[in-house]
Amino acid sequence: MTDKPMTVNEAADFLGVSSYTVAEYLRAGKLKGYKLGNGTGNKDSRRQWRIWKEDLIEFVNRSSNIKEVENDND
Repeated sequence: MTDKPMTVNEAADFLGVSSYTVAEYLRAGKLKGYKLGNGTGNKDSRRQWRIWKEDLIEFVNRSSNIKEVENDND
């Protein structure tokens, strides 16, 4: 795995889509990711998603309308 997981915005840049689209993929379970924290802060604080690059590459390779991508870190 890479040293540091990506934010939703970084994943959106990698995929060439909006951050809203990446968040929808995560919520729908189409893209693997995890949320930081335990959600016990104030009501305005939201738990932030993180995504490993390997999971993004797997997602891209599963998608029929996007060409296969190789991981440069292997």
